[in-house]
Amino acid sequence: MNLDEVQWAYPLMMVVIVEIILGILIIRKNPKHRTNQLAAGVQFTVALWIFGDIGLKFSTVYADAQAWSFIVWIGAVFIPSTVLHFLILFIRALPQSKMKYLWTIHIVSVVLFPFIILEQLDIGLAVDSYEGMWAANAEGFVYTLYGLYLLICVYLGLFLLWKGYVKIKNKVERSQAFYIAIGMTIAGIFGPLFSVILPILDLEINLTGGIFPFIMVSFFGYAMLKYNLFDIEHIVEEAKPAIESLRLDPGTTYIIKEAGSNNSYEIFRGMVSQTPGLCITSFYPQKLRNEYKLEKTPIVWITETSTDEKKLSPYRLEFEILYTIETFMKDGDNTTVMIDDLKYLSMVNGFDKTLDFLKSINDVAAMNNAAIIIPINPSRFSEREIFQIRSIFDETIDLGRGESKILEEDDVSSYSFIFEEESPAQACELLRSSKLKKLCITSQFPSKLKEKFELPDMEMHWLTTSSKSEEKTLKPSRLDFEITQTIAEFLRKEKGLVFIYGLDALIMENGLPMVNDFLKTIIDIASVSEGTIMVSINPGSLKKREMSVLESRFDIVRKPVVAANSVS
Repeated sequence: MNLDEVQWAYPLMMVVIVEIILGILIIRKNPKHRTNQLAAGVQFTVALWIFGDIGLKFSTVYADAQAWSFIVWIGAVFIPSTVLHFLILFIRALPQSKMKYLWTIHIVSVVLFPFIILEQLDIGLAVDSYEGMWAANAEGFVYTLYGLYLLICVYLGLFLLWKGYVKIKNKVERSQAFYIAIGMTIAGIFGPLFSVILPILDLEINLTGGIFPFIMVSFFGYAMLKYNLFDIEHIVEEAKPAIESLRLDPGTTYIIKEAGSNNSYEIFRGMVSQTPGLCITSFYPQKLRNEYKLEKTPIVWITETSTDEKKLSPYRLEFEILYTIETFMKDGDNTTVMIDDLKYLSMVNGFDKTLDFLKSINDVAAMNNAAIIIPINPSRFSEREIFQIRSIFDETIDLGRGESKILEEDDVSSYSFIFEEESPAQACELLRSSKLKKLCITSQFPSKLKEKFELPDMEMHWLTTSSKSEEKTLKPSRLDFEITQTIAEFLRKEKGLVFIYGLDALIMENGLPMVNDFLKTIIDIASVSEGTIMVSINPGSLKKREMSVLESRFDIVRKPVVAANSVS
């Protein structure tokens, strides 16, 4: 047992643990996706090789060394084919129809392994020491053959990776490919040099060969875990839609002009009873499943809220959202994708970036015979913006204002309301009738509001810059901190009703985009917590387009006229 080599064993054991953890995390990140499965497989094969190498370093007799060498070779012989399999799958080097035959790449490893074991046994008859075994092993024919096989797989993989990197347009895949290429390059240059070439030339340097595969798989792991990516199943709804709706042509991209998104969802529901579908939305998925009977169709929620739902950040438009949609269309045939709340994405990312995003997914849809459905409310965009959006897509369907729906239940829980009225009379009436525990955020002095509208006892916070009041106060400028945190804590604890009176004051202080984002956040939290949000605002405080943008955030829009109750 070489003491210098044993010193390497302890850090290498930590390396094995790290690789196993990385493999588990990659699998958990996206358990059904073959790319993640292969990436985890790379981690586990390298971990097995290094684990066997650790056992070798502690071996004091030849018999033990030979047993551990078999473990080393189980991992080592499958590393070339597993890495190459992963890379071909990752960069889509083969047509989708031929990907299922990729497993044949492992046949060489399977055939090579018994010959390596036989050569190990032959070497065992000729030598009587651990050092003698490895000296003879380095001169063995099969070992040399394995070295050539390793070099071919590594450099073929590098060639395919860099070639694919040039063609990849999606920023997520380019970023992942870049980190994988760095790891592969380091391992491809130094790994074969120290593990294969130098021993063949009788130039051995006391450096463990496992360090280079570890560097490689570390880059692999970072690339696969950096983004919030997951597998989207290609599923067709079994049941036919309850409502007969307009049927669209497969492989065509559509803009649907309507006041809300109700008809667009009905159309989407009809499409996904024939083709696999994907819905990208800023609205709570469970409500959409219940409303439109989307029992199997995957729905990805655009939100920053903690949830068990599949979710993506609205700020990752050019990365995660684009990648998810493009991958879904590339991995399946005749798919249908619906993207709801385009206005919100454009407010968060800017209209130009959102337009580039639409161009990208439209191009991928054209190449993969996929249909896209995007509802837009014309009142929320300028004429120039609508013209630019329409120019990208194949067809535009104008459904006018569409059908509105009225809330029939007396129980207001789990809904979000906006009351457009000069005084909060309607909102306070509903507030008094609700049995939920209540929190009020108001720009009016709380005692006066309670007295004027005969409000029941509830927790109240006054929006003010004053710090001398005996009332609980919140600074209007602390929208992302104090106000959001206060509402979030209440909803998660009580599952109650939050009433906000003074939204116009928050808009004056913070601007409409920030307030819109604030509303999105608290409504998302309320959806997950089964809470209720009610907002009262004077319609004269905003322009028509600004008011329309605010309305899009809520389930129920109540105008000054009682008969105008509607779902946005």
